[in-house]
Amino acid sequence: SGCDWSSDVCSSDLEAIGGIEEADEFYERVVNQIQKILKEEWNQIALVLHGAVNAAIMCWMSDIDISFASKFDQDHAALNILDIDITENGKIIRKSIRRYNIPPDLSDVDSDISRHGKVLE
Repeated sequence: SGCDWSSDVCSSDLEAIGGIEEADEFYERVVNQIQKILKEEWNQIALVLHGAVNAAIMCWMSDIDISFASKFDQDHAALNILDIDITENGKIIRKSIRRYNIPPDLSDVDSDISRHGKVLE
């Protein structure tokens, strides 16, 4: 039996995602890649990812266990805006979900961002 992502809690140490890898392994793989990307030199970045990866990143951003990934259901082609502050030596000092699940109609995103300052600095 696979992990039931529609439930509140998943026994991630016993269940596998699609029978391929353990949920905790998947989470660690995603987080490791995000942390590698964050060490690169950039001010703003866009990542195009699948829903399960987005959910894992949202769990990491929220400091919650991957077993709660189903709480981050996302529409197709939706946009998430994340703000992560990093020291010069690469230490993450703040993670903030600025916007979550913005629908593909982006007509009001520019005005929304300008009211709240720069994103992904």
